[in-house]
Amino acid sequence: MRPSLRLGVREKNAEALHAIHISCGEDIFPFIRGIDTAKAAWNTLEKKLKPAGVRLPKREVISIKSSVKRGEGPSLTKDNKGDVPTEANGKGKPTPKPHAVSGDVHPEEDGKGKPTHAPHTIVDVSTYQVDKDKKSGVVRSDYFKSCCWIWNVPAMFQGSIIEYFCKIFGISRIYEMKVNHFRVHEILVYMCKVLTTEMKKELWEDNKQTEFVEAAMFQAAERGLVEFLIEILKVNPYLAKIKNKKGQNLFQVAVECRQAEVFNLIHGFNQDNRKACMSMKDVDDNNMLHMMGISSPSSQTNRIRGAALQMQNELQWFKELERMASPEDLEAENDTLDMTPREFFSKNHTELVKEGEKSMKDTATSCTVVGALIVTMMFAAAFTLPTPLEDNSTPPLLYRRAFRVFIIADAISLFTSTTSVVLFLGILTSRYAEDDFLISLPQKMILGLLTLFLSVAAMVIVFASALFIILPSDTWIALPTTLLAGIPIASFIWMQFPFLVEIFYSTYIRRLFDKKVHVKLNVGKLVR
Repeated sequence: MRPSLRLGVREKNAEALHAIHISCGEDIFPFIRGIDTAKAAWNTLEKKLKPAGVRLPKREVISIKSSVKRGEGPSLTKDNKGDVPTEANGKGKPTPKPHAVSGDVHPEEDGKGKPTHAPHTIVDVSTYQVDKDKKSGVVRSDYFKSCCWIWNVPAMFQGSIIEYFCKIFGISRIYEMKVNHFRVHEILVYMCKVLTTEMKKELWEDNKQTEFVEAAMFQAAERGLVEFLIEILKVNPYLAKIKNKKGQNLFQVAVECRQAEVFNLIHGFNQDNRKACMSMKDVDDNNMLHMMGISSPSSQTNRIRGAALQMQNELQWFKELERMASPEDLEAENDTLDMTPREFFSKNHTELVKEGEKSMKDTATSCTVVGALIVTMMFAAAFTLPTPLEDNSTPPLLYRRAFRVFIIADAISLFTSTTSVVLFLGILTSRYAEDDFLISLPQKMILGLLTLFLSVAAMVIVFASALFIILPSDTWIALPTTLLAGIPIASFIWMQFPFLVEIFYSTYIRRLFDKKVHVKLNVGKLVR
């Protein structure tokens, strides 16, 4: 058997085994857990689940026929006489051969010498040997045994140890979630067939069915199940126009619940329908921008660290909707409070602005104290140069490199800490308007934390270089002390660095809205 064929056997075995796995339920899968071949898994399921008294149809079996003249591997032919495949030996007498895994084989020759392609077969390469006789010129080799030993190596590592590590690292849970997701998606595709435009009239005659479908779609919009909505809108785009009891459409519900992926489906409309959808109002005369005035649910705010970043997220939403809305929508007033969208937004986010201001000031105050201490120490160290403890010791040239490191690190620490103090003072004296939480305050916080981290790191380098200058011959004391000096910087970065990364990601990298069209919503002309 050629190497390419052996690779094909393993690929087909993996595909067949995967197909068996995803077809088994949670109560059936434990029967075949740990089995590495599709045939063994199939036989196990056949033995466990075969009803009593039922005889399964006889399988088509392929026999093995050696091509001794060409010196090639086995070629296969059908054997309809029994369940055991046979191999033709040198004298033409059939000898029984056990079965094995499925795979593709190369062409065989029929009685007339013409090559014929063997079908998808069942072969046992683990027990096959090609006989070699010096007189007959036939090759005897344990090549196939060695190959099958290599193929069976993964089976040695399957067991309780692998399952234990899979559970620890969450691989088993991820696999189960993926399998469940795949099954649910397949079920959803079949369910959506009854929602096609042709069958809509039959379905809509039953009010209960109508309410059930609409309730499911609004619940998906609230929870951000965008795949569910995409599959439904693919078969019936007209369902994008449904409204709930409050007079809200799917996109207004998505804005109220801050589900950006669901809201991005609005780009499936053409430009006119998109503007019309933005102008639609509910029973309280609230348009899409008024929905942003409603405070976001706790399930969304709890995912964001700190009130300042929560306010930044709200402003990012409002700015995007403001850009998409028409000038009339920006000045529209609702019926309940007679407020424009901006006034309604400011009124309902007053408390969040105060909380964001408090969190920003607390962080800036703490970091200002740390920065001021570093400035004081580095300024004093610049005028208090360290010298070796030994009298008449080695010349200054031998520790000139450490002295240069000391001076450079001291200057870097002094300048960066001074910069961080100035930036944090700018945060403390800010006016804390709503728009300041979008770019201005996060930008100052990012630069302040970054310069503070650099100043702390440079301060540790100053301390380490001073030790090497004072103790040039006692490195066994300087090295452990330097390592201990790294503990404060490590702990400070461990506590504050995630906050810096989150602010940077939220300000410069994260993009809530995607204009990619996932499904085209051709629903005619929308009425405002």
